[in-house]
Amino acid sequence: MYSLWQHGVLAVPGGAGALGHAREVLLGESAEPVQIGELSSPVPDRVLLEATWVEGRAQVRALLVLDEPEDGGGRLRWRLLALSDRAWQPSSSSPVTRLGLPEVGVCSDPAGVPMLIAPDNHVGSSGADTEAWGAQTAARLRHPDRSAGLAVVTVEAVTDVANDPSVMLPQFGWPGLLTCVIIDESARTALNHHCRETPVPERGARLFPAVCDTVPADVLQTSHLTKSGLATMVRRVLAARQDAPLPVWAGEKDIAAWIERAPAAAAAGAGVREHSEPPQPRSAPPEPGWIERERLLAEENARLRTELAQAQETIAGLRRALDAQRGPAAPAPLPPGGRHHRPQPVAVAPTSEHARFPRQGMPPAPPRHAAGNRPVTSDAFGSFGELISAARSRLKLLVIGADPDEAGALDSHPRAALLRREAWRALCTLQVYAHAKATAHAQRRRLGPELRNLLQFVSSGQEGALIGEASIKLKEPPDLAQHPVYRRRRTYPVPKTVDDSGWAFFPAHIRLGGESGVRLQFLDDTSRTGNVYIGYIGEDRSAL
Repeated sequence: MYSLWQHGVLAVPGGAGALGHAREVLLGESAEPVQIGELSSPVPDRVLLEATWVEGRAQVRALLVLDEPEDGGGRLRWRLLALSDRAWQPSSSSPVTRLGLPEVGVCSDPAGVPMLIAPDNHVGSSGADTEAWGAQTAARLRHPDRSAGLAVVTVEAVTDVANDPSVMLPQFGWPGLLTCVIIDESARTALNHHCRETPVPERGARLFPAVCDTVPADVLQTSHLTKSGLATMVRRVLAARQDAPLPVWAGEKDIAAWIERAPAAAAAGAGVREHSEPPQPRSAPPEPGWIERERLLAEENARLRTELAQAQETIAGLRRALDAQRGPAAPAPLPPGGRHHRPQPVAVAPTSEHARFPRQGMPPAPPRHAAGNRPVTSDAFGSFGELISAARSRLKLLVIGADPDEAGALDSHPRAALLRREAWRALCTLQVYAHAKATAHAQRRRLGPELRNLLQFVSSGQEGALIGEASIKLKEPPDLAQHPVYRRRRTYPVPKTVDDSGWAFFPAHIRLGGESGVRLQFLDDTSRTGNVYIGYIGEDRSAL
């Protein structure tokens, strides 16, 4: 088991009722894929919440402890311990955001370092504000109880690597462990005035790790931000926290009892106590069934993709053998583009279907290819979590990396049923488009304009196109697409077969719900891997 701990202060509106307010909000957010419930505690003015969820292929169990402050105000003390059966990765969601602490109130570590998903920004402030910020930040960095790292990055460094997807992750930060702040030259000068021994280099970046995190010196600062420099900071901070001993508060009676009951607690809680025998598995609550369903779906998806790759390789080998047998005496005819294709049949009088594509002389792209690709009514999906799970199991040419939590936030939207229906129709349209293109490649047919991209596919009236062309936008204006903040918000994890860095910019989106501001962001890679990648489903993130 791999342990990850975080703690800090939560400023909650409500004054004396802050603890009860926080408890109600956190329990009210309970929904798949995060299961959250309350545990009893002998400590007065304390709330214990236990949560379980799936993080990729890992199963995570977490304990959140909220304590009422002695003064009865709205600043709650919180502690969080999460146990995973796989190592935490930079692409993993922070337990702080999984449980929704930033939505409850202003969340920070004991030193006041904010826990942000997006980067903090101190660019273009006045001289007085910049000096005050430098003094405050230096004080936070020297705080003996600081438990979150701070990555200070100059705006010039961000500009230099704006087109490098690997830089995007730490700009979002890893709430609870690392916060990223982008500064201009005046802010760098102000901070260096208070941190002369640990200056931020010009046009560079510096990591100020927490005292508890032992991070190698080679990632602390750089005057030239390399391709993976900032991503390395996140990776090293995560590795250091997983190796760090559990904090003192993990030895408190009710917290230690939870650790003892948790799966494989002897390994995860070695820094708290020694067990003479393996801990007894807890009998309640039972492991939620959705974890097993997700695991089986993932295994089935991996198996089918492997079989598809093997079949494609076999077909390619047979084609090569057939071409070798034909020899040079009977070459296939060359189209205007100069690529070989199979001989075309004798032209016939165009039917109503052929008339739609007079230039290509070929029928339209295939319709829906399986019953599972047909759209269903909104009643079939009670939540976006169910919709994403169904899409992953049925729509085999879509690789859905969209966070179900972010999409699940739309379940509270006044038009949630409409959004789920339109999201499903959009996903089915992408599946049919990818299948039509894959079929054309497999049959070695020359691709016509209707298969050039999704917009052409929909606007040409293909069967299986279930959305309007007005809802599709393939790219943004260059000044917006090249903006570092906007580009960061549209960069998502992808397989190394798509991009060696493991990240890619998703330029296209489908608008859901008319002018509701909801987007489905995707990357069309059908010409290379044959897949369409879904990076995000949720409220529009393009506002700068």
